[in-house]
Amino acid sequence: NYVALDDSIMEKMRIDLAELLHVVGRGKEGRKMLEECLLITEKYKGKEHPSSVTHLLNLATSYSRSKNFVEAERLLRTSLEIMRKTVGPDDQSITFPMLHLAVTLYNLKRDEEAEQLALEFCTSVKRHLEKILYLLGRLWTVWCPFRLD
Repeated sequence: NYVALDDSIMEKMRIDLAELLHVVGRGKEGRKMLEECLLITEKYKGKEHPSSVTHLLNLATSYSRSKNFVEAERLLRTSLEIMRKTVGPDDQSITFPMLHLAVTLYNLKRDEEAEQLALEFCTSVKRHLEKILYLLGRLWTVWCPFRLD
C-alpha cells in the first residue's frame, strides 16, 4: 500500500514539517516543503484551485520572514486573484491576504499602494462588522422579551 501524493493527511504533515523547519531556523528547507505542497496541489487540482491559496499564503509568509518581499508580493497577488475569482471580492476571507499584501508593499517602500490596500481592508472589515452587529441587534430584540431578570 502507498499513500497518494495529494492525500490530505500527507499534505497536513508536509505543512507541519515546513512550519517546524521554520521554527528551528531552517527556513529555506521549510520553503522547499511549502513549494512541494503548492506544486502537488496545482498538479492534482489545477493552478487556480482555491486550496492552492493556503500554500501561496504560507509561502508568502516564509518569503516575508526571509525579507524577500518581492517574491512574497507576487505570491500574495496570485492568491488574491484566485480568491477574487472563486469567493468574490466581498467575501470576508479575502481580507487576510489583502492586509498581508499591504504590509508587504509597505516593506517594499510602496506606501501609497500599501495605504490604498489597507484602507480597502478596513472598509471590508467595517462592512462585515456592521452586518454582524446588525444581526446581534436583531437577536437581542428577539431574546430580550424572554429574559427573566
